[in-house]
Amino acid sequence: MNSKMLKRYWITLSFIICQLLLSPAKAQTMADAFRQMPDSLLPSLTRNNRLDLVDFCEAKMMSVVKNRLDEEVEMTVLTPDSLSLRMSSALRIDMKLFNTTEAYDSCQQVICVMRNYQLQNDMGRETVASFYTLKWRPLSVPPVSLPAFRNTFSRQEDELFRKQPIN
Repeated sequence: MNSKMLKRYWITLSFIICQLLLSPAKAQTMADAFRQMPDSLLPSLTRNNRLDLVDFCEAKMMSVVKNRLDEEVEMTVLTPDSLSLRMSSALRIDMKLFNTTEAYDSCQQVICVMRNYQLQNDMGRETVASFYTLKWRPLSVPPVSLPAFRNTFSRQEDELFRKQPIN
């Protein structure tokens, strides 16, 4: 190799290395994040349950599995940035990926998990929100506002949840 080719080689290699080091981590889809979710966050669902739910939904099949408690869990929504699970007649879990201006675990995305509990005797609902990095580390301060999250789910999903009686 002559010196000109060697110089070109090193410049190209340096450019590629800089691109890899300086570019932020690749944005994930909600399906990817759900597949990587630790069992401790949804203890009634096994990893295989989560994988099956995503696979069924992506195949446009009815996405229903039996959880560890032998109850049916249904994935009712799966988009690149959100999903919704009907865990029981009294619990729905909505998840949403948000882009952020600040990096968390070297990614500019966070996951919001909202647990929606239907209260007995049709007394309304209680919602508990939690925020996580893409590595599923909890965030103590919400990086986004909750109204932005609630507006992402359709009224049809809310209607479906309301029609499920509490046993």
